[in-house]
Amino acid sequence: MEHYFSSEPKAPSRPITIFARLRGKGYTFLSDRSVFSRGAVDAGTRLLIETVEVEDCRRALDWGCGYGAIGLVLADQFPHLEVTLIDINPRAVALAQANAQRWGLQNVRVLLSDGYAALQGEIFDAILSNPPVRAGKKVLWALIEGAKDHLGSGGSLWLVQRTRMGAKSTLRKMEEVFGAAETVDIQGGYRVLRAVRR
Repeated sequence: MEHYFSSEPKAPSRPITIFARLRGKGYTFLSDRSVFSRGAVDAGTRLLIETVEVEDCRRALDWGCGYGAIGLVLADQFPHLEVTLIDINPRAVALAQANAQRWGLQNVRVLLSDGYAALQGEIFDAILSNPPVRAGKKVLWALIEGAKDHLGSGGSLWLVQRTRMGAKSTLRKMEEVFGAAETVDIQGGYRVLRAVRR
């Protein structure tokens, strides 16, 4: 089976529309094959969206955005927030762009990017991700290490991960890179992790 963390999705496109209620509001997303959790907003993404705190942020990054659930919901609910969404998968990028347009969001940009490659020198107040754990620790560790270079002082990295798929080792890596990290919430086998750039 093809992995969604791919720069060249091979499965033929078969778009579908899915619905989710997030942070008290209903949202309709265009989704497709070869993107993460195509048939429904998954429990980890949902938990991160419900838990994250961005009220005091100005710029946020949705790393590995898929069809855009995290970044677009935050952009909709916090109009003051400038949200950048990135993904290595061009089909995911096209879907996120289409969803942003369908919702009429003006505070969003969506970029095709292998990791942070398209964001040279850019600084954010929050970086959020339901990371592609199945892509391996090399990808996950690069996400965490790169976050430190793209967060301003006091900026936060927020990750969600299944406990049984290595969330505790991810927390240790965040502690190693940032000096400290914490588990913000635990629900349904998932953990929301946060580290702050000092």
